[in-house]
Amino acid sequence: MNYCLNGLFFDFINFYFFIRKNLNNLKFNRIFEDLKQLSFILNSILQLF
Repeated sequence: MNYCLNGLFFDFINFYFFIRKNLNNLKFNRIFEDLKQLSFILNSILQLF
């Protein structure tokens, strides 16, 4: 369980830096909407535990 959460956390960090690196190529609004949706999904998953 702990290992699983750590993996999820590092995946999220990698995802964040990927976005930062490619920010110039993407529309910021779109990223913000995706992040809100992603955090909502993560919250829903974490509430199951």
